[in-house]
Amino acid sequence: MSRKIIRWGAGLLFVAIWYSCGSASGNVDQQKHPVIPPSKPVAVDTVKLTEAERHKAWQLDTLFLGKVKKNHFNGNVLISQNGKVIYEKCFGYEDYKMRKQLTFNSAFQLASSSKPMTAAAIMILQERGKLSYSDDITKFIPDFPYPGITIRMLLNHRSGLPNYEYFMEDYVKDHNTPLNNEEVLKIMIANKPAAYGKPNKHFSYNNSNYLLLAVIIARASGMDYRSFMQKEIFGPCQMTNTYIPDRKKDTLRSGETRNYKGTGKWELTPFNFLDGVLGDKGVYSTLEDLYRFERAMATHSFLKPETLEEAYKGGSNEKAGARNYGFGWRLTDQPDGTKIIYHNGWWHGYNSVFMRRPKDQTAVIVLCNKYNTNTYHVQGVWEILDGKSVNVEEKPEE
Repeated sequence: MSRKIIRWGAGLLFVAIWYSCGSASGNVDQQKHPVIPPSKPVAVDTVKLTEAERHKAWQLDTLFLGKVKKNHFNGNVLISQNGKVIYEKCFGYEDYKMRKQLTFNSAFQLASSSKPMTAAAIMILQERGKLSYSDDITKFIPDFPYPGITIRMLLNHRSGLPNYEYFMEDYVKDHNTPLNNEEVLKIMIANKPAAYGKPNKHFSYNNSNYLLLAVIIARASGMDYRSFMQKEIFGPCQMTNTYIPDRKKDTLRSGETRNYKGTGKWELTPFNFLDGVLGDKGVYSTLEDLYRFERAMATHSFLKPETLEEAYKGGSNEKAGARNYGFGWRLTDQPDGTKIIYHNGWWHGYNSVFMRRPKDQTAVIVLCNKYNTNTYHVQGVWEILDGKSVNVEEKPEE
């Protein structure tokens, strides 16, 4: 019997054992980086997986166990292909001090992976005739001191506006009280920090754009941003564990992960006075809720196909290249003609990866609550999904 056949058989046996009881986490320094054995998957129907899918699940598990062992990965992973979840697993802690294990109901701050949801809210309002992408934002914010900026420019990051994360410290002395969007907007109007450039001249990724989109959502709908997202997106998509906390009022919720710095020690990331700003970030969600959102987008459950087709078109074409930005999504054209639609996120200890390939209904979702740049290294995942030769046992991503 060939070594290849032996390895294939061993892989299937590993998957069968893993699905029945959950796998161990590998030999990790238990003092600095203890990792709890992961919970049993709940969304993976192993009976319906083909042998090829089981082999991919084994390869994916080996890959992520390597990340735990060598890169101290702490987070949750869900991977689907052809509209079917083939791998889902939790690695590590929701709350290290309490030794509380991550579960599939653990909620993570999505950081900038919230942007696709903010863009979806704008698209809902556009379909209902409440706004147009060509509207100047002064239609909704009359005293806004930067002229010539449309909603489309905000969606595509082409406004030329200053980034609030960088200028707010110049105007706010109290860093112990969380600010909200309206308060940041008032500071922009009163002080008019210098713009980075003229509107629609070039792409410049900027969180101010999505802060303002959240304000426009509230003013165009007559509801606050938090309530609109719950009523029009989280509820219809059955995202039962997804929410947007109010940092001026809310305390830590059940299932909400703690966020840790990317150091060897388990050190909590301190409060930041910009934690309460929404639109560019602020959504807390789980693996399975994000997957429900992905399925709703893929099946056009709450947005028309033509609406999403426009959202997946790049808005910046001054330079030739395979990368672009649509409405709340980064876009990458692959050599084979397929398109990867995705958004990563980072905010004070949290990392997130939310990637989609519509052609074969593939999704890669990785949520991490202990800052780790290796979270974003998912090329090996795509190689496994595409059946390419990957030695995941010997070369986990560094």
